[in-house]
Amino acid sequence: MNRYEIDFQFENLDIEDPKIDRVISRTFPKAFWGYAFGNFEVSTEIEAKNGFVAAKQFAIDLRKNFPEIILNWDLKLVSYSAIAELAKVTPEAVRLWSIGERGKGDFPKPVSHISNTSYDSPLWTWAEINNWLIKNKKVKGKSLSPDKFEVGLIQGFLAEKNIQTEIKYSKKSLVNSR
Repeated sequence: MNRYEIDFQFENLDIEDPKIDRVISRTFPKAFWGYAFGNFEVSTEIEAKNGFVAAKQFAIDLRKNFPEIILNWDLKLVSYSAIAELAKVTPEAVRLWSIGERGKGDFPKPVSHISNTSYDSPLWTWAEINNWLIKNKKVKGKSLSPDKFEVGLIQGFLAEKNIQTEIKYSKKSLVNSR
């Protein structure tokens, strides 16, 4: 069993509502709920055999308490400087890891780039970098993140459940409007 960090973005839930706040604090005492990067997010750590199982269990628990919730998985992207800050090294050290001139040569491949005429910066998924830093003992005490394969499974699971929720609640609103 490993400890996994699970982060969802969510819709259709007013965390300012005192009733909802009571359910949240009673049912999910270790979860962090808030507004980050322009989205409502919930984050927690869960012990599980893999990241998919951890995320699925958290999603099921959330939906038991808030059946109308819409959950999404966001692939957070990080740059040299964000990785350097987390690992407590310089951005140059991260650059050297990324091109294989330092370390074992197993640094994750970037998934995107930010570019303009004078600047080009690779971007990586937070999950891959987090897991690499843990595996290579660059950080301590951190929870694993679901890997790329697990994220695909999580996104498929959430999409199916979100569609079911949208259909269920759109039918209710049609019946109530008659």
